[in-house]
Amino acid sequence: LRDAIKPALATRRRSSLRETVENTWLRLRGPAALLRENDLDDAAMLFALLDTEAEAQASGGQLIDLVALEIRVDRLFAGARETSPDGGIRPVQIMTIHKSKGLEFDTVIVPGLHRPPRRDDKKLIVWTEQVNADTFERELLLAPIRETGAEDDIEADAIYRYVVQQDRAKQHQEIVRLLYVAATRAESRLHLLGTFIVKTDDDGVEKLALPRPDSLLAALWPALSPTFLEEVTTARVEIPAPVLVATRSSQIPMRIADAQPLPAMPDAISGYASNEKASQVAEKSAIDFEWAGETARHIGSVVHAFLQRIAEEGVAAWSNERIVLATPLIKRELARRGVAVDELPAASARVVEALGNTIADSRGNWTLQSHNEARAEWRLTGLQDGTLVNIAIDRTFVDAQNVRWIIDFKTGSHEGADVDVFLDNEAKRYSAQLETYAKILSAMYARALQPPIRLGLYFPMLKGWREWQWNKT
Repeated sequence: LRDAIKPALATRRRSSLRETVENTWLRLRGPAALLRENDLDDAAMLFALLDTEAEAQASGGQLIDLVALEIRVDRLFAGARETSPDGGIRPVQIMTIHKSKGLEFDTVIVPGLHRPPRRDDKKLIVWTEQVNADTFERELLLAPIRETGAEDDIEADAIYRYVVQQDRAKQHQEIVRLLYVAATRAESRLHLLGTFIVKTDDDGVEKLALPRPDSLLAALWPALSPTFLEEVTTARVEIPAPVLVATRSSQIPMRIADAQPLPAMPDAISGYASNEKASQVAEKSAIDFEWAGETARHIGSVVHAFLQRIAEEGVAAWSNERIVLATPLIKRELARRGVAVDELPAASARVVEALGNTIADSRGNWTLQSHNEARAEWRLTGLQDGTLVNIAIDRTFVDAQNVRWIIDFKTGSHEGADVDVFLDNEAKRYSAQLETYAKILSAMYARALQPPIRLGLYFPMLKGWREWQWNKT
């Protein structure tokens, strides 16, 4: 272990975080400890995440924020190339309800509806905002936790309990919203699983015990209880006694032999793409790393989020004045994503400019207007060359001429004079990406007569537009 880590310490200020960790992992013969071929894909995904930390390492060699890194790791999805016994792709994904937002699946299974969520620990201070019934102004109601061993203060304790009750009521509304999110992910079939307790009263009548009030099942109970009560009274299921079987933990340490060979070095490669596939990979990499810094990437994400909101609320409801008034909200969203405090004014101004340009420009305004089958930030999963890929379509709809539009918003800018040349080059650069969107979306429609598909790129910072026809091959 010492010999494997020593080179990493010697080069820690001259190598990126990814290079340091990956090289150390290889020196420790990490690939030899993997049990499945797919594990290599998961390792590569983690190393790619560490690439985002390389800039912080290079600027002064400061320590990374381990808490932020853990959060990013938790948001990674395992590789989707799990195969079934017959060699085909096993189309099953396991995720939290929060992570499923925006996605759609043929079948959705939501287990454990009877389980209550984890209760928050008692807070040192609780507060809530409420509207004064006389002045209609918002007021802050705040109460501290009672000091251990202090005398009872009925009034202070009552305020604390009241605020906690208000928080629990809000949490219940959030539970209902989560249930709605989970249920609406299903396109064809929805399975809601929960455990019910049957009790017999003194008269021998069987009754279903009420579920925990803070569970997802409680939100469904008014509609489901008559059906389940009927099922209980008409059918009896004999549950066999449990059989205890001693099991051994699957976490078995694996010892790697000292003579385990290291991975062979790849053949020498040229600085230029040698075939069509390599060119496609290079092009995709260039697109994936469009931004030079994290701040620009976060600006693009916030612009996309607000464009989605404008499209869903209706572009007529948004004016330039409303966008300017939303600046504090924009700043909070940028800060939440990690934009530094000193960069917030310029970053938020850029978001405001992009949104204002879009609603003021006739073409940009048209992309956000209400159309048939309109969707914003539509996330889909499909097959491309036998590989499962996830896509997010910024905007799609069918216009009055029965033409399906697939539009991508690009928040980059161009400082030079040849704007038209820049837009033409961007259209060539992103043509493969949008055509992939068209292929996956086209495959969803089983009917023979599909509307023709046109692809478009809109640049909010430039009020620029490029479009072309997609020809299915």
